[in-house]
Amino acid sequence: MKHVKFRPWVGENYQEGIFGKKILILGESHYCKEDENRTELCKIKWAKNNSRCNHNCMNNSCYDMTRALVEDEYSKYRLEYNSLPKVDNKGNKISYKHLQTLLCFERNVLGGETSPEDSVLFWQSVAFYNYMQHAQSGPSKSLENKDKEYYEKAFQEILEELKPKYIIVWGKRLHNDNLLPDSEVSTIKVGEYEIPIRKFAVEDGVVQALIVEHPCCPCGKSRKKWHPILKEFLKLDE
Repeated sequence: MKHVKFRPWVGENYQEGIFGKKILILGESHYCKEDENRTELCKIKWAKNNSRCNHNCMNNSCYDMTRALVEDEYSKYRLEYNSLPKVDNKGNKISYKHLQTLLCFERNVLGGETSPEDSVLFWQSVAFYNYMQHAQSGPSKSLENKDKEYYEKAFQEILEELKPKYIIVWGKRLHNDNLLPDSEVSTIKVGEYEIPIRKFAVEDGVVQALIVEHPCCPCGKSRKKWHPILKEFLKLDE
């Protein structure tokens, strides 16, 4: 995949999927800020790029961030939480809030509490990819669309490689800020809620993408709201 920088996480059971559904979860971006964790080469490239990352700044330590998030960080968070450090070497509290996002989402899909073993099985049955192919400086920052064409090419490579049957897009910014590829837009109505759907052309037809509230946000955490919507979209009763 020529344009993909952040390699996707693909669970070992992805081809079988969840309840027989091949699902691609489409996140927004990774975050990176200037601190001691950055390599010297990375800092030099950022400085040349007006203190911003772009896909040309990427290096080997960046490429597996998505995979590491799921396979290393999240698995340890669920299976070994009690042994995880609670403060860093400077005495600052370590936050695992970003991992709670994955936990919230899996429970929205499945409709109930999940054990650590359930969590591992869920993520081994899906694919996860962050759409923007360079790091953002933080979650509250405006998304940059100057590389929109590059993102689209990378996303098309992902569709061709993974061939998902369903896509679930985390957050409305990619949709509302016109960062996703041009595509037909429709809606799905479940109860009182009407949720946008994008339809992307693929080799064997069309794959639908449901636009959900980001599960890190209060509005995206409501299992009572989102489980019926996800259940209907994914046709979990079939």
